[in-house]
Amino acid sequence: MFIVKRFTQLFGFLLLILCFQIVLLLNAQTECESLVINSFEALSDTCVSLDGSSACTTTNGEIVFVADLNTFSTTTNNDVLEVGRMNISANIPLGLSETGLQLLLIGDVTIENQVDPATAFEPSVGATVNTIVGANIRSFPSADGRLVTTAPVGTELIADGLSSDLEWLRVITESGTAWISRQIITPIEGDLDSLPVITNDTRTLWQEMTLSTTNSSGCGNDFPSMLYIQSPDNMLTTLTINNIEMRINSDVVLQIDENNIMNLYTIEGFGISDGVTVPAGFTMSIQLAEDGFDRDGSWTNLRPIDETERAFLSGLELIPADGLYRVIEIPTPDEVSELLSALNQVSAGAGQTIVTSAGEGIVDCSLLKPTSPLDEISPGVIPFYWDAANGAEAYNLNFFDVGGTFLGSVSVDALSPTFQIDPGDFIGGRGQFAWSVDAVISGEVACSTGRAIVQRSGGAQPVSDNNSSEAAPEPTKCLWNRC
Repeated sequence: MFIVKRFTQLFGFLLLILCFQIVLLLNAQTECESLVINSFEALSDTCVSLDGSSACTTTNGEIVFVADLNTFSTTTNNDVLEVGRMNISANIPLGLSETGLQLLLIGDVTIENQVDPATAFEPSVGATVNTIVGANIRSFPSADGRLVTTAPVGTELIADGLSSDLEWLRVITESGTAWISRQIITPIEGDLDSLPVITNDTRTLWQEMTLSTTNSSGCGNDFPSMLYIQSPDNMLTTLTINNIEMRINSDVVLQIDENNIMNLYTIEGFGISDGVTVPAGFTMSIQLAEDGFDRDGSWTNLRPIDETERAFLSGLELIPADGLYRVIEIPTPDEVSELLSALNQVSAGAGQTIVTSAGEGIVDCSLLKPTSPLDEISPGVIPFYWDAANGAEAYNLNFFDVGGTFLGSVSVDALSPTFQIDPGDFIGGRGQFAWSVDAVISGEVACSTGRAIVQRSGGAQPVSDNNSSEAAPEPTKCLWNRC
């Protein structure tokens, strides 16, 4: 009886301690959420009307020009979570966005400019031009550039820069920036010769920087300090951070943990570094050198974000949309699972092959699947193999980026389920790509395989002047009838 009584007392005591710990945890979570909400409300109150090339913090609300800054930082304690906002040009045309690239520093964060003010590029308001013939608009300033879009006769365009040989104009399109030959346009307003020259080395202030963060923001690991980056819609932007070049077209987060590992999280769109593409809801990491301002290895651990990461990233959804390009929304587990499924659609059999009505009863699609390559390849011409679909008259070998965008295809005779080709003809300088095969009957697709995701070694190649992901070859002279 005595033993039972003592056990009951001990159990009650342990239960009391557990309840106390739960109360403390709930209070801590409530205080953390309150801290974050108050800080983001202060951001909206003090820095919402920030113009381009300027910066502001929630502590004093003073707006300063980035040209007057070499270092910009925010701090935190148990009572105040400081947030800073900085807008930089980052080679984004003024005609597309005067605000430029938007940076949010949250918690203990410091960034330092690494672009020499004496050589920094200053964007131009641009000039207005008109096409005098049906014009091809290309991914880089050469007749060899990938065709981005076309413009009918009389199309009015805004040009904001010149190629290094002064023969091409950078113009603004619906999908970002591209290039058009000067031979097939006529100026309407502005002096074309006064436009700045834009090359691969062109950098505005703060387009190269160093970043340091702590793992504390007053909330510990529940909401670590971080740098949030948001670009205008459809604008692929290049940044160099801690000597690591990155390209983003939407929303990413950078955070450096206590082990000096920099983590890249993509919230919307995609981020690219070293040829590796990180889609929305995914992350990868890289070990930094001891000083924290250079790499000590390559990007690794490309994967979907886990629940712990989703929990602290979800705090960003509390940021008011005032002044931002978009409302911040963290991808849900279902959305990430759907994307992951799409990225890993490597056909293992008939279950993952899509059969159309054109192929029913005519083409045997049960064995159709990609077989090689399925992992890593070297640049250059390589053979692609797939298991045949009996009855097919031809095949389409298709190429995509890892986000699912169709890049092009080639038709292959049905006599052999293999074809040698340089995928770079379609994927440019991308380090990752996807491929699939269609079986064709009477000119129609009978069935399609899932997509195999492939990593191309040496994929981090020099990019074109418009920050596209294609490698820039030597320019070919543009003749007016093939520009």
